[in-house]
This record gives sequence, C-alpha cells and structure tokens, in this order.
Amino acid sequence: MAAVVPLGLYQTAVHQLFLLSCSLIPGMLLRHRDLALQREISSAADHLAYTRAVAREMHDLVAYSMSQAALRAQRAAADSTYPAEAQKEFSAIAAAAVDALHELRLVLGPLRRGQRFWPNSSLTHPDALGVDLETAVQAISDDLAASGFSVTFHSTGDSQCSRLQAATLSRVAREMGANILRHGTTYQPVTITLARRPEQVRLVMTNGVSVATSHNLPASGTGIQGMRERLAAIDGTLATLKEGDTWMASATVPLSPSSSTFPETP
Repeated sequence: MAAVVPLGLYQTAVHQLFLLSCSLIPGMLLRHRDLALQREISSAADHLAYTRAVAREMHDLVAYSMSQAALRAQRAAADSTYPAEAQKEFSAIAAAAVDALHELRLVLGPLRRGQRFWPNSSLTHPDALGVDLETAVQAISDDLAASGFSVTFHSTGDSQCSRLQAATLSRVAREMGANILRHGTTYQPVTITLARRPEQVRLVMTNGVSVATSHNLPASGTGIQGMRERLAAIDGTLATLKEGDTWMASATVPLSPSSSTFPETP
C-alpha cells in the first residue's frame, strides 16, 4: 500500500530545497571565484619574484662588466703613451659605457625593488625624460661616423614633442643606429633625417646592407618588434623597407596640442 504524503508537507519540502539550493550555489560560486583569485594573486607574486630575481642578476652581471669596460677605457684615454686618436676613441668608449650603465640602472632599478614604471614609458622618472631629440639623434650620427660610416644628418622644422615622445624617439633612434652598426656596410652612405612638422615628427634612417657584412656584435633579433612596441605606446608607427642593398627605417609620431604634457604620477 503506497504511503500518502500530505500536499502541504511536500510543498514545504520543495520550498526548503529551493531555498537551500539558492544559498549553496552562490556560495559555491563565490568560493570558486575566491580560489581563482587566490591562484591569480599567487601567480602574479611568483612572476614578480622571478622578474625581480632576473633584474637583480642582469644588473649585477652586466653592471659589473660595463663598469670594468668604462674604467679600463677611462684609464686608456688618460694614458699619454697612446696616440691622440686612440685616446679619443677610448674616451668615446668610456662615455658610451657610462651612459649604458646609467640607463641599465634606470630600467632595472625599479624592477629590483618591485616598483612600477611610468605610464607608457620604459623610463622610471620624469627627470629622465628631459631629452633633446635633435641632440640625441646628432649623438647617434656622430657615433656612426666615428665607427667608419659616412653619415649625413638633416634636421628640419621646429615643432616640439612631449618629453615622453622625445624619449621614445631617442630610444628608437638608438636601435636604428645599432642595427646600422650590426648590419650596415661602410661602403654606402648613411642618411638620417629628423623632420619636425606641426602635425607629426618623423625620423628616417637609410643605409646600405650587405650579406658579406661581418661583425661580432650580439643581436637579439627583436629590435624591430621592440621599436614598434615603443612607438605604438605613444600612437606612433614604424615602417621598414629593403630595396636591393638599401635599408630604410622610418618612425612617425603624431603631434597634438596636449603633446607637451606629462602623465600624472600614478
């Protein structure tokens, strides 16, 4: 004989089960979300610890080597037994090593301390953004000329870009110059053009290339991508072109009325 369950009790049980499910399901979802957040936080902490460890190792190893290079070049530059031209070259090497060491510390220092960079910038302090773009590009032109290239540098216009734009373009110019040193041939001239128009700033470098060019300079293979990423952060673009044995790289950054401003401190 089948048991008879009063309808009222059945409805009450269903209602209680419904209420129980309404409380359990959100709780389970919240616990799942909490566990996911904890995993993300743990992963971010591990990534930060790894980044700081790599930055520490890079700083200690590279800073030591750059310091040794700078000191030895400075001593050689002050040694009167060397010819005057050799002393001049040693002095330039020492200056380049000191400059590289300074920038290495600017970039890696905050990473070692777990600090964040300034928005859209690879630099760490607004004072470091005080870059005169024409002077920076002229310095690269001089370095290339000292390395045996025949260089022509043209600078036109007088429109001013922001300190962040100038700093970014100076970094891009350095990478362009480094590519010329690595892959260029001294048998063809190098042209550098810096055009500062009211609506944009454009930096163009052209040089000859040769498959026979040999050097012992290390190359990461990511220079062009790095330049594109730097420029994209300030709404700029990079164009490259190879025709025959001529290579051209062109960086363009748009200017705006607010280009002279600097992002607020985060």
